[in-house]
Amino acid sequence: MKSLLLALLLISATAQVNAQSAPPADAHKRPRLELQTRYNLNLLSLLLPFSATKTIVFRPDTSRNFRDVGFWGRNLRPYLKHDRRALSALNKQPWMKVGGPVLAVSGFLTMAYVFFANATTGFTPAHSFLMGAGAVGSVAGIVLHIKADGQIYRAVDIYNQNLLSARNRR
Repeated sequence: MKSLLLALLLISATAQVNAQSAPPADAHKRPRLELQTRYNLNLLSLLLPFSATKTIVFRPDTSRNFRDVGFWGRNLRPYLKHDRRALSALNKQPWMKVGGPVLAVSGFLTMAYVFFANATTGFTPAHSFLMGAGAVGSVAGIVLHIKADGQIYRAVDIYNQNLLSARNRR
């Protein structure tokens, strides 16, 4: 009886994996997406070179005009709504975009608090650990914020790969 239940569980798990990895039947009819990053050069670009002056735009292969991806991929979501993997990659981008600066600022504030609170009394091993944790948090937050836009490119790559595999199956 146990082996029968185990076999049924294994078959259902395999069917779920195959159902999730196969592209939808109408995927070959959907347009392929192209992304571009456009940089706006102005005086502000000297101060904020990574995020304030960069715009990500996209266009379906059925159109000639590029559109802005929108706030956290809002304009891209209608194209990706049928692809779970692409949508989950796109959903990670806002958390990285917000979490990065929060982590960096909290790291800097931790380092500043430890430094100024203990400048006269000296550092203990616990204070040294907090300074190190603040430095690691700051660097990790900056890296996370810079890599957040890569999630949009990853989502579109997943979407286009699924379209290509659907077209090759036909």
